[in-house]
Amino acid sequence: MSGKEVELLDRVLYKFATTEDKDLAPQLSKFLVGILEKLDSQFPETTKKVLEVLTHINKRVKPQLQIQLPVLDLAQQLVSPDSGPAQKNFLVIYVTMGFERLAVPDAKAVANLLLSGDNILSLSEAHRTSVLLMMLPVLHHLEFKEGELEMNLKAASVVLEFYGNVMLLAPGAWKDNVPAGLSPEITTKLMQELKKRPSTDLISWKTHILTFVDACRASGTVPQNLLFPLCLTGFVESNSQLKTKAEMSLRRLDKVDLNDSALITKLFSAFLGSPATTAAEKKKTPVNDTLRLLLLDQFLKSKTACNSFPVTLQLIFECFFGVTTNTKIQVAGLRFLDWVLRLGEDKQLAIMGSMLLNGFKKILVQPNLEQAELVKGHAYGALGQLGKRLPHLFSADIELLKSLFNSLAEEKNVNVRHAIQDGLINLCTAYRNTKEEFKEEIFELLITRVKETVFESRYVANYYALRLFPFNSIPSRFLNLVSSNDTHSQVKDEANRGLHPFLTENDGILTKPAPETQWPDFKDWMAYIAKHLSERKTPDLEETPKKEKRELRFAPEVFTKFLNFSSEMLKHQQANPEGLPNSEDVTRSIVDTWGPLQEGSEHPVTIYRKLIEECWEKDNDAPAELFLSSLKCFLELFSFFPLKDLASLYSSPE
Repeated sequence: MSGKEVELLDRVLYKFATTEDKDLAPQLSKFLVGILEKLDSQFPETTKKVLEVLTHINKRVKPQLQIQLPVLDLAQQLVSPDSGPAQKNFLVIYVTMGFERLAVPDAKAVANLLLSGDNILSLSEAHRTSVLLMMLPVLHHLEFKEGELEMNLKAASVVLEFYGNVMLLAPGAWKDNVPAGLSPEITTKLMQELKKRPSTDLISWKTHILTFVDACRASGTVPQNLLFPLCLTGFVESNSQLKTKAEMSLRRLDKVDLNDSALITKLFSAFLGSPATTAAEKKKTPVNDTLRLLLLDQFLKSKTACNSFPVTLQLIFECFFGVTTNTKIQVAGLRFLDWVLRLGEDKQLAIMGSMLLNGFKKILVQPNLEQAELVKGHAYGALGQLGKRLPHLFSADIELLKSLFNSLAEEKNVNVRHAIQDGLINLCTAYRNTKEEFKEEIFELLITRVKETVFESRYVANYYALRLFPFNSIPSRFLNLVSSNDTHSQVKDEANRGLHPFLTENDGILTKPAPETQWPDFKDWMAYIAKHLSERKTPDLEETPKKEKRELRFAPEVFTKFLNFSSEMLKHQQANPEGLPNSEDVTRSIVDTWGPLQEGSEHPVTIYRKLIEECWEKDNDAPAELFLSSLKCFLELFSFFPLKDLASLYSSPE
């Protein structure tokens, strides 16, 4: 049998040898596919003769570019399951040799054949690389009407993965280094093929790939999620025309599902590179910084990206502390973290919470942080969001609260101070449910902050005083009174809210008070004021944030508010042990329990009366509003005490 095959091949060789170059193409079309089929012969003599014939063909065809090869027939044989390994090796050679000689319509027919169904999957990785690179020059000529491209999903994924790697090549850089986003193995394979094409124009190739992406989209048979990463890569190109084309391609992708786990996993992989356990040759590096920033923008549109632990956490920490991170990536990472804290599932946040908090503490104390105000500003905002989602992480961490207040007071940059203020406001909810002993420590912190130079400290101190403590809390109402005439309107308004009845809900929002709102106890209030005036160890009412000394014991405006607040407090004593019919009778019964009025005693009314009378002293020069308020408060005392009792305080000694 081998003798007949060798004899037949000899005849074919003679036929080729006696045919002029201009007539060789029809003979090749007639015999070449059959000759290559003989490569899988079991007889060595046959294989040897086939190689002799192919050598003759190569010598004549390679230098004669006008000689056409039966590329379509060769391509059909290449993807045939009946073709053996040896045959496919030569089929790839002749397909790639003849493809570049084809007219565009013929080249399109070959490309359509190779891309149809799962044909491309029938090739080895090396053959696939050669074929896909071969098709690059004509990709932009491929046009598919809806339903016309019959490439299956797995084949489409493989093809677009390959062209995605080509999109990551940078002009010139690939010749010496591994480009960002690729592995040494992929780079080596691409370089081996590219070296065969010294005139390679990467920009043109990438443009062709994006045109091919548009054609795949138009066919409607290739999922847009597979096309999306290639458009993102093109969008960060330095070439303006390529960038514009990629932008237009992105706009046409109207069915991309950024909550698809497969797509998000692919984008995560591009951002982070291959896992550390990956073999060195196969390990992909992260994509370049510009593309990473664009990927972070996409993650901000994906709920799946927020809930892909542990990769979500890995990405956040890569943004914070990665070897190649920079300020822009850190800021974008903090924006993504804020997104995670808003949309992340409780179960996943519970796992990540403590690690995220430690990360915050680390980034906020980094020395020599580039553009620290930008990074820290976003970090404080995200810290506040973490407190809203996971309040239990903060409720017992008073040291962190002290640290934040210190940072607020010491920060010179206005924008960062505002960020710290917002962070503290968001953390307020976390401290509402803290233990009582911690609340006492928190109040001591707040009372020291109402005289800070920066108004943000004074504002947050009042904000906390209103939301961490009930309306009947005497120390917190005193704190609000301290700031009720603050030089900054925002602080002043917040402080004055504390001098009117309020209730708080679980989220800390002030609401309209219920009728049964409990007022502070008047007796305890006066005792607290008397103690304060005698000790002078805590910030008092006689100084404003500008620390202007007054002749009156209190600043006139604050004195007026103190008298009015005390007057209302006296009217709203809540106990009614005797079932008395009206509020005055109720108040009078309570006053009776305080004991007889005596000059020099610690009776609350005595303290109150002395403070009222202080406004009448000639040397104090009290403003008219204060004088009228003091007079009104004094006259109200007669509603609660017999005239003879009050008169006894003013009678001359015998």
